[in-house]
Amino acid sequence: MLRIITLVALFLVISFQEQVQAETTTGIVYLQTTSTSQNISYTHLLNTSDENQQFLGTLFRSDGFQIGEQDQPLHSGEIAPKGRLVISSEDIETAFRIDPWSGPAMLEVKGTGTFELMTKLTSPSGLVSNTNCVRQERVHNIGGFDQTDMTYIRFINIGDTPIKNIRGSLYDDDGNVVGATSLILIAELPAKAHVWRNRNQLSSTIGDTWNGTASLKIDNADDNLRLLNLNFINSETFFNFSCYETGQ
Repeated sequence: MLRIITLVALFLVISFQEQVQAETTTGIVYLQTTSTSQNISYTHLLNTSDENQQFLGTLFRSDGFQIGEQDQPLHSGEIAPKGRLVISSEDIETAFRIDPWSGPAMLEVKGTGTFELMTKLTSPSGLVSNTNCVRQERVHNIGGFDQTDMTYIRFINIGDTPIKNIRGSLYDDDGNVVGATSLILIAELPAKAHVWRNRNQLSSTIGDTWNGTASLKIDNADDNLRLLNLNFINSETFFNFSCYETGQ
């Protein structure tokens, strides 16, 4: 009897391990430009696990509508452990058997182990920035009205349900609130949708302007909300200022 119990326990452990190994992992490419854009996206799929992986993708346009079929293979064969594959928007169009989409898209990537995603955006200037770094409730580089460069904040809903009444406040260099506080910046952001709000639009919403560099703090940020802080420099290059270190 003891031997039977031991064998059953061993079988359950093995079954559990196989189940864990079969579970999918998910990552997001937050901004993939279309192949017809002057801003060119190359996304790096990096297999950080110790096993071969094949990556699947689901593509969403700005309004959250799914483009093409769900969970399409993004490449042929498998990516070796610690290896990488670089895919273009043309590669994605081929994988999904679709025409070029309109505006930036969001790509949901699935694997069977750990992996990391990096997107290199090449602007018409030839300069490159990694656009696959986002924040959840704060961004800190919203240029003021004494600057010629324009700031764009992309609000991204990675969840399966709408996010309603996204509220926030802006703070200037001295920590003072700019304009009205806790106003609704976006009334509703549908599931998988992603929209821009530039400096001028934010200023119009809060009813004031600022000089220097402002920060945006979202009130009670939804767990599925992501923020991408891009600045358009010299009217020719997008740089991502979403990444920063937080003191603990």
